[in-house]
Amino acid sequence: SGEPMLYPMIGEFVEELQRRKLSSFLVTNGTLPDKLQGMLDNGQQPTQIYITLAAPNAETFKKTTLPLIDDSWEKLQKSLSLLQHFKRSVIRLTLVKKLNMINPEQYAEIVEKSGPLFLEIKAFMSVGGARDRLPYEDMPLVTDIFDFAEAIERNSSYHIVDKKSDSRVVLL
Repeated sequence: SGEPMLYPMIGEFVEELQRRKLSSFLVTNGTLPDKLQGMLDNGQQPTQIYITLAAPNAETFKKTTLPLIDDSWEKLQKSLSLLQHFKRSVIRLTLVKKLNMINPEQYAEIVEKSGPLFLEIKAFMSVGGARDRLPYEDMPLVTDIFDFAEAIERNSSYHIVDKKSDSRVVLL
């Protein structure tokens, strides 16, 4: 499925990477907060954890992700509340025009409440299998991403620290 938290030994895997002095970057959709809590309880901290925030509110989340789990939004919120306990944490927004690229102030509120070290804002890219799900026209332009990042900056304590035009990504 692409969700690493489904792997029953993810914590042990992170531990093994640490033992070998390797970096680990864990990217999750946040729907398994109990697994994240278990990793924290056992000192199984990845080098950096990313949680994807696909929407600024429950209604848009359901429309954007088409979740199979009824309480996915609530579980995501619980996972986001754990971010401040990880050494290096990131909330990642992958934005799509006409879908979830709305209400930057609501995203800012969630980010403030969650307290990650970083916020990464990037454009949906119309490549590979994504072309079958979303039209090319829904891919934000680099200026769209920069403008959205600035709106979040205005509504939060986070500040833009880097931009990468060719990747259509902003780091706060």
